[in-house]
Amino acid sequence: MGVLAGALTPNLHIYHSHIDVHPPEEDKPNAWRWHEDGGRQTADLDYRARLSAKLGYWLSDCDEPGMGNLEVIPGSNHWTEFLPRTPGQTPEGAIQVLAKAGDVTLFERRIWHGRSTNLSERTRMVVFFGYSPRWIVQREFPSAEQLQAAIGDPLRRQLIGAPDWDSCHVGAPSSRSRSTSRPPDPFGLSGWVHAPSRREGACALPRGGACAAPKQAA
Repeated sequence: MGVLAGALTPNLHIYHSHIDVHPPEEDKPNAWRWHEDGGRQTADLDYRARLSAKLGYWLSDCDEPGMGNLEVIPGSNHWTEFLPRTPGQTPEGAIQVLAKAGDVTLFERRIWHGRSTNLSERTRMVVFFGYSPRWIVQREFPSAEQLQAAIGDPLRRQLIGAPDWDSCHVGAPSSRSRSTSRPPDPFGLSGWVHAPSRREGACALPRGGACAAPKQAA
């Protein structure tokens, strides 16, 4: 989570999630699955901003090419032009990511990516969670069961987008100066990132994903 907070902002939530299940399939030489995330964000802004990032939790082995692997073009997040559509041809610089069940992959939305055709005998399964600043509206909203399960867990309530997680918790700059930093929110992800245990090198959330508020100095 610290990597996500650094790449985006501690003021983030899960805006989108999906599970991909792709059984073995026949070769599709003219398939074109390349895209960047964010829908119309680039077209509407006329600028490729880093507005989201996605974590993939792999539930099956994709440790050899041609297993429905995540495909990416390293460095394409810095491009200023769209990827030309060339069905049947692999874009220059593209690689297939090799992952085993239990691995986690992370990429930001501007990376051009897709998946390879699953020519193996295994079903490819992966769960993706997309994270964005909380001022970008969620595509899915938390269910009543999720909200109930997150009672008493401010960090989880922030990440799932609980409606009672007021934006003022993030803190406000004391002036309009762009150099003024926002104080860390002691109850959400910002507080977790800035907690003393994090600065001392701890790198795992407590069991259940909860995070206690930092103790106040006497």
